[in-house]
Amino acid sequence: MKKKEYPADKISSYFYKEKLLVFWIVVTGTLCSLFMVSVNVAQGRLLDTLLEYEHVDELIRSAVVFVLIVSLIQLLRLIKRYYTRRFANRTAFSMRKIMFTQMILEPLDKIEQSQSGDHITRMLSDVDLCAEGMRKVMTEVFDTGMLIISYFGGMLMYDVKLSLIASLCIPLASLMATLMKRFVEKKTSIYREASSYNANLTLEQCSHILLYRTHSMEDKAQKEYERVQQDLKKKAFSVAMLENALIPIYQILSMSGIVIVILIGGQYVISKSWSIGDFTAYLAIYALLADKASKAAKVFNITQKAKVSWQRVKQYMKHETLMLPNDADCQAETMQVKNLCFTYPNANEPVFQNISFELKKGEILGVCSLVAQGKSTLLLSLLQEYPYEGTILFDHEEKCASCSSNLLSYMGHDPYLMSDTIQENIEMGRKGNMKEALADACFEEDLMKMPKKEKTSVGSSGMAMSNGQQQRIALARALYRTTCFMLLDDPFAALDEKTGDEVFDNLRKHHKNQGILLTTHKTGILRKCDRILCLENGSYQIGTHDELMKTCATYQQLQKEGV
Repeated sequence: MKKKEYPADKISSYFYKEKLLVFWIVVTGTLCSLFMVSVNVAQGRLLDTLLEYEHVDELIRSAVVFVLIVSLIQLLRLIKRYYTRRFANRTAFSMRKIMFTQMILEPLDKIEQSQSGDHITRMLSDVDLCAEGMRKVMTEVFDTGMLIISYFGGMLMYDVKLSLIASLCIPLASLMATLMKRFVEKKTSIYREASSYNANLTLEQCSHILLYRTHSMEDKAQKEYERVQQDLKKKAFSVAMLENALIPIYQILSMSGIVIVILIGGQYVISKSWSIGDFTAYLAIYALLADKASKAAKVFNITQKAKVSWQRVKQYMKHETLMLPNDADCQAETMQVKNLCFTYPNANEPVFQNISFELKKGEILGVCSLVAQGKSTLLLSLLQEYPYEGTILFDHEEKCASCSSNLLSYMGHDPYLMSDTIQENIEMGRKGNMKEALADACFEEDLMKMPKKEKTSVGSSGMAMSNGQQQRIALARALYRTTCFMLLDDPFAALDEKTGDEVFDNLRKHHKNQGILLTTHKTGILRKCDRILCLENGSYQIGTHDELMKTCATYQQLQKEGV
């Protein structure tokens, strides 16, 4: 029997996923709420017994009953709150997991259009607000909704007419909260956007401290940050006021009927229709009913706040089974590229078009061009991270490059080092030969000078390493695991000529079973490549060094001006 799937972009899916917890919440919450009114009834009877008892046994018996009822209800309440909190924590974990997985698989062009601070706000603050909103609403269903029913039922047992008249004021609080609904949602949405902008600015300020210092912009940066903080504070205050400051007004509206209860209930006591215990019990029940009704109004505000956050994260809430299958046995001898084209969104001219070539194992294909002609974009297109037109084949078959751990390895133009050790930056939880990778990247000599060797921390985003060391660590990461093909984006940019030649020779000697496509601006390296693909004004030429020197003006210019 096929297992039913519940989409992650539906709130109901999270309740179904935690159905066992929800079951116990419903059972304990229902019992606790329905019998809560019995506490006040027992309290009234205890008071009557205290005023009129003839034997002490009667008083003890009433006291024991009262204590047992209170203890049982509090136990049920404890169990309900425990399971409700577990539900919220597990739901927040599930949402973050799904959201993070979806963000990993997000197309690179969409990721680059988003801001990191906004992602952080969504993953942390908005997800917490969603889970907390679900918890509070579920809690208030029992602590407010069912309690209102329980208390109103208890009041009806004492006097139907008085209960109906006194309760007329209670719906006013709910009506007021309903009228405030859209206003609360609007203010909350504005605050969430401001919170995301604040997170983005914080990241930016922290990332550019050195830039501000060297250009004497500390005061300007600080003033801008303070301005944004003040704006965020005002918006947060506005939301907090709407969420909390209106509660007393709701309570006043709900409690207005207590005057009627005192007047009519007092007459019942004088006429002996009610005992003192009946009056105090009824008065307490009404006060609790009015209080819960005013809190029910607050639930509307909480719901609207959570709704805004849900709309912000919903786009990332898809099926949990998003991770693509990892085909470790996938192998290919050739990579064929046919009529590859790429155009940036909203751009009129393509970066390149109709590029076709074949890369075989054991071959090194160099890519060169003038500045900003699409070398890095070409590699990202081959990774299938950017939207492209054309065909990318492996052994004449279309395969997803990210679906296999054996097809492609990649080194980007930037090192992208994590704030961790050299070993962790290279291994990244994978299996491979780190010693050979470090040797091929010409990093062994540098490593020997470090006291902790491969356990040395690279610092925050690699700041403890020189540019050349960062680049060679990134290269070692790409070389660490054997793949069919390697895509290396300017791996020699921060290396001197001698080290660059040594690295290239290592690639040639030790990676004969891999096809290597590398971009570089160093003419000496290009001359060593088997073939060279030269991008020029959206088109290209491909051939050996000697062939391009005869036919390609751009390549001739690069050789003339190059290193």
